[in-house]
Amino acid sequence: MTAFDDGASTDADIVREVLTWNDFGASARQLAQQIVDDHWRPDLVVAVARGGLLPAGAVSYALGVKAMGTM
Repeated sequence: MTAFDDGASTDADIVREVLTWNDFGASARQLAQQIVDDHWRPDLVVAVARGGLLPAGAVSYALGVKAMGTM
């Protein structure tokens, strides 16, 4: 049993993607490049605290946006 068990799925049903640190960095840079290519400059990057802090930090760093908020 896990912390959350909906009773509908088993470990055999779960498909997970393995994201290495290199893949994480490449994905953050790719997302930042898409934002730049769209000619949009955000004033603020907002991160969802449960799992979004590292991606938001990486993207805001890549964009040069110093203002970052969390929720």
